[in-house]
Amino acid sequence: MQLGGGISDLVEAILPTGSVTTDSDGVLRYTLSDTDVRRVRNALLGALPDPAQPSGRPLFRLARVDEAVIPAVLERYGIYLAVTAATLIGLGIWVGRQA
Repeated sequence: MQLGGGISDLVEAILPTGSVTTDSDGVLRYTLSDTDVRRVRNALLGALPDPAQPSGRPLFRLARVDEAVIPAVLERYGIYLAVTAATLIGLGIWVGRQA
């Protein structure tokens, strides 16, 4: 068992291979490489249920992602999400009454 080779393979599999550039307003932009896109796609496919399988179970589950993603999104966009949801609900009620 070659421990050094296994670790380097693991590091190579995890590290992103895209490119970083700076936009005209000074914000860094990371552009996913084809390899990164393939990795993200495969990770999502692994987490989603497979309808071709008899059980329909996903291959794996990501635990506690909601604790990281949802609070950050709500902290940044909470008021916009609330206003948008309220608008959509109000619009749905209004359209429902018109029909």
